[in-house]
Amino acid sequence: MTKPNELHEKKTRDLILQQKVNILTLKRLTVFNEAGEEVKFNTFLENKTITIIFVRHFGCISCRSHVDQIWNLQKLQKNPNNKIIFIGSGKPYVIQSFKEVMGVQDAEIYTDPSLATFDACGMNRGVINLVNTKSLSAMLALKKKGYEQGSFKDSGVHRQMGGVVIFKKPGQLAYHFASEHLGDVDDSKEWPV
Repeated sequence: MTKPNELHEKKTRDLILQQKVNILTLKRLTVFNEAGEEVKFNTFLENKTITIIFVRHFGCISCRSHVDQIWNLQKLQKNPNNKIIFIGSGKPYVIQSFKEVMGVQDAEIYTDPSLATFDACGMNRGVINLVNTKSLSAMLALKKKGYEQGSFKDSGVHRQMGGVVIFKKPGQLAYHFASEHLGDVDDSKEWPV
């Protein structure tokens, strides 16, 4: 049986979590698929768990590492009740080459050049988030692991940070992580999937 104090703490945590994402705004927004067609964000909030990985930009060395990590998580790929979606900020036509380079042709990848979905989901943005010693250190470590920086042309907004948002059915926020700097990725072991 849950104690009153524990129940209060859980409700407080849930309320703080819900305040990180503007779900009403998010449901009205659209993103683009690789053909440049608009897709309503609300269509993602279907009757299953949805894990949204926000990608800084499609050329980002850290984003490439994170996409590689997420795509290879077998437990997520094998769970039919969890859908993974990647959202970047570049031009729609860049998605196809990104899929090819990353070897994720079957991935659902969208883009939001307006950054409205990034904002509604509480993702960080700023030059200070990008240009700092933590970002430089992370970039050098990823280069040592064999990851490469991609093209900057039409790949997205470089000062935009990524993150992870997980919605449980039917669209209830269950997890939120916003990167503070390049290379700042969350520990997927804590995801509620």
